[in-house]
Amino acid sequence: MSNSNEVQPAVETGHATRKSRHGFWAGLVAGGLAGALIVGVVAIPLSGVSAAGPWAPMQHRGFHGEFDPEMARRHAEMVAEFLLWKVDATDDQRAEVKAILNAAINDLEPLARQHRANRERGLELFAKPTVDRIALDDLRKDGMKLADQASQRVVTAIADMADVLTAEQRAELVEMARQFHQ
Repeated sequence: MSNSNEVQPAVETGHATRKSRHGFWAGLVAGGLAGALIVGVVAIPLSGVSAAGPWAPMQHRGFHGEFDPEMARRHAEMVAEFLLWKVDATDDQRAEVKAILNAAINDLEPLARQHRANRERGLELFAKPTVDRIALDDLRKDGMKLADQASQRVVTAIADMADVLTAEQRAELVEMARQFHQ
């Protein structure tokens, strides 16, 4: 039986060795600027977060809430600011990334509204006595178009943000992402 004050050795898991809590938190950040910005720019606007505070997007909300572009903007900026701090971004870089994020959120807002409208339409179609398979398939196709438009806009935002960062800063973010996934 070991003393609870003793440091326990790392546990081998097959994929990687579990390390300290510090390693966990460093890994959490390591999703990288691109991944965090995808969450901040796409997942948050499309999921429809409420104005319950900056951590509200972390709660289970699915795709059913009301879109709050200001909340999405604050969340995306908070995540980006933390990651930019980790790579010693300049004030000019921070301002450029903020402008890119704001433009992306503005562009994604109508897609989020359409996604919610599609969801409501799908529920209406499902509730009818006879299921209209053609209408459901049309709704599916429209959803795929929305997802494609959103992903294209996110890729543009990621590329624009990558242009703002130096190769060294991007390499740091990539290394953090790799550590996170080990």
